[in-house]
Amino acid sequence: MFSIIKISFRLHLVRIFCDFSTAVRDLIYNCVFATWVKGRLFLIRYTILSLVIFFICSYALKNWYRALCLLIPLLAVIERPDMPRSLFDIPGANLYNLSLFFVLAGWFFQRKVEPASDLPKKLMLLVSFYLLLSLFAFVRMLLDMDGIYALRDHLNIPYPTTRSVVIDYLLDPIKSIIPGFLIASISLSTQNARLMMYAIFGMGVLLALEVIKVMLPALIGVDDLSTRALRVIDRDVGYHRVATATILSMMASGLFGLIIVLNSKKEKFVALILFLTCTFALALTGGRAGMLGWAAACVFLAIFRYKKVLIVAPFIFALLIPIVPGLQERIFEGFNEETHERSDVNVDLVDNEGRDLYAITSGRAAVWPLVINSISEAPWTGHGMNGMQRAGISLALYDVLGVAKHGFSHPHNMYLESLLNGGILGTVLSLALIGFLGLSCFRVFYTQKTGVVGEVSVALLGMMIAFLVCGLGSGTLYPHLNSATLCCAIGLYISARYRTPKNSQVSAKKLETDQSISDALWLKKVKTN
Repeated sequence: MFSIIKISFRLHLVRIFCDFSTAVRDLIYNCVFATWVKGRLFLIRYTILSLVIFFICSYALKNWYRALCLLIPLLAVIERPDMPRSLFDIPGANLYNLSLFFVLAGWFFQRKVEPASDLPKKLMLLVSFYLLLSLFAFVRMLLDMDGIYALRDHLNIPYPTTRSVVIDYLLDPIKSIIPGFLIASISLSTQNARLMMYAIFGMGVLLALEVIKVMLPALIGVDDLSTRALRVIDRDVGYHRVATATILSMMASGLFGLIIVLNSKKEKFVALILFLTCTFALALTGGRAGMLGWAAACVFLAIFRYKKVLIVAPFIFALLIPIVPGLQERIFEGFNEETHERSDVNVDLVDNEGRDLYAITSGRAAVWPLVINSISEAPWTGHGMNGMQRAGISLALYDVLGVAKHGFSHPHNMYLESLLNGGILGTVLSLALIGFLGLSCFRVFYTQKTGVVGEVSVALLGMMIAFLVCGLGSGTLYPHLNSATLCCAIGLYISARYRTPKNSQVSAKKLETDQSISDALWLKKVKTN
C-alpha cells in the first residue's frame, strides 16, 4: 500500500514538472522565436507581459514598494478578456495575483515596524468597523444562498460553487485593498510618494488610451456612441462602461486637483495634458454619472482654490460636444420623444412632460422602487451581500426587464446597494470612514498646504468626490477592483499625512533649537557691540 502511494506521489510530481517545463518551453519559444505575420517580426504581447511580471516578481524581493508602483498601472489591462486567467489550471493563479503575492512577501520580509500610535484612533476604529461589516455581509450570504439558487433555477444555469463564491466575494475584494494597506503601513519620502502618484494616474491614462483606441469608429461618426461604448468597452477593455466611466472620472478629477496645487509650470502642463486625455476618454464612454461626478469634483475644487476655471469650464465642455459625435444625444437621452427607450420591456415610465424616466436612468427607475421596498423589510442590518438576488428582486425583474439581457444583478446605485446589503448601520459606518478622510483632505486643501501632503490630499479629495457622485448611477461601498486605485490613493494619503518618520521629527526639532540658539547668540553680540 505504501509503495502504491509512493509511486502515485512520484507520478504526480512528474506531471507537475512536465506542465511547468511545457510552460517554460512555450515562454522561451515565444521570446526567442517570434511569430511571422504579414512579413514583419514581432514579439507576442503576452510574452512581453510575462517578462514584465517576471521582472516585478524578482524586483519585489529587493524593493517591494518600487515593484508595487510598477504593478498598479497593470490594473488597466488585467480585466481584458484575452488576459490569461489562470496558470497551470489553478483558479485565481493569474499573472497579477502572482505579482501581488511576491510584493506582499517582499513587504513582509522587508518591512519596518511603524508605531500604530501615529494613526488617529478614530481612523483605525472606522477602518476596523468597515472591514468587519464587509466580512459579516459575506458570511450572511454564504450561509443563505436560497435566493441565488432560485434565480439560477429560473435561468437554468448551474449553481455557484463555494470556491467560486469565496473567490469572487471575499478574496477578490481583499486583493483590491491589499495595495492600499501596504502603502498606508509605511512612512514614505517625497520621492516615493510622488512615484506612487505617477503609478496611480498612470493606470488612469493607460485605461483612457485603451478607451480612445476602441472608440475610434464612434469618434469619426461611423458608429453610435452609446451603442458602441456598451458593446466594445466591456468586450475589449474588460471593465464595464459604467465602471470605466467612474474610474476615468476619478482620475480626471484627481489630475485637476494637481493642476491647482502644483508649483512647477512644467508639471502643471503635463497634468493638464493627462487631465484632458482622461476627460476625452470619459466623454467617449457616454457615462452620464461619470461626467456628473467629473463636473461636481472639478467645480468643488475650483470654488475654493481656482475660481477662474469656472469661467472657462463651460466653453471647454461645449467643445466636447462637436468633437465627440453622439455626446449631446447621449446626455439628453430620454428628455424628448425622439430619444425615448424603444425596447421590449413591459414598463411605461414616461411622465406628463414627455420625459422617459426609463431611458434617462438606463432602466434604473424600474428597479429602484423594488429595491426600496426590500430595504424597508430589513432597514437596520440589510439582507447581506448580493442582496439583490438573495432578496428575490432580480428574479422578480426577470419577467419585466429580462435579467439575462439587462443584467440587474445589483441596484446600480451605490447607496441603495449599501442599504439593501448592510442596512442603515453598515451604510452609516462606511460613509463615516469616507467622511472622515474627506474632511481631513479638505482641511489640508483649504489651508493651502504645499508639498507632497498637499498634492496627495487634493488628488484624493477630487477622486473621492467623483466616486461619491458616480455612486448615484453604479458602484459599491464594498472593496472592489473598480476602486482599487482609490484605495491606493487613500493609503498614500494616510502615509503622507500621518506616518511622519520619527527621525524627521527629531531632525526638525534639532534644527529649530539650533536656529534659536544661533539667533540668541547673534542678538547678544549685537547688544555687546
